[in-house]
Amino acid sequence: MAVRTPLFRPRAYVANRTGTVMSGVGVFVSYAVLELVAVFFLLTHVLDQITGLTPAQERLLQSSVPSMVVGMVIGIVVAWLVVAAVMHFGSGGERTVGTFPDALGIAGWAYAPEIVFLVPMTANGWHQLQSLSFDGSNPEQLPIQMNEAAVQLTPNPISMVFLFLVTAWSVYILTYGVAETHDVPPKTAALPAVVVGIGSIFAALTG
Repeated sequence: MAVRTPLFRPRAYVANRTGTVMSGVGVFVSYAVLELVAVFFLLTHVLDQITGLTPAQERLLQSSVPSMVVGMVIGIVVAWLVVAAVMHFGSGGERTVGTFPDALGIAGWAYAPEIVFLVPMTANGWHQLQSLSFDGSNPEQLPIQMNEAAVQLTPNPISMVFLFLVTAWSVYILTYGVAETHDVPPKTAALPAVVVGIGSIFAALTG
């Protein structure tokens, strides 16, 4: 079966293949690793744009990066579990033939569009960060500068296009993948999938 099948024909992929759970977990792990690399790359870029820091301040900021990465790992895993729970219980839960691990597998595959668009999305983020600069000579003002910069970094048209494409694609995978694993009509799985999509967009715009 073609590699593209789970991305474009998730129902057929699930119906004709065993091991969907493990393959979905593999996709999720791949996404998580690549996302962390991209975030680390962007965080390093932000730190490089802070001028006027003493060596001690530079070490302090650099030492905070691992804790931020750990927090992000926890957030990514929790989001995956929440998506799977919404899809499983929203599609009928124990009243269906599907299991929570089945939903975890499909939720993992729903992160595949994130991988597809990761490079252009990271490049767009890099381009936005290029215009920022911070004066670290006044440590008390640095957090204020960063908060102001975060407010200014509103989603641009390119990032909005990526966001809606990825979300729509993920909703499609969730809908038809869970419809097959839980043996329910696509319209039954579509409602929780749309809820997940709306939640993802809200989190991306407000996070």
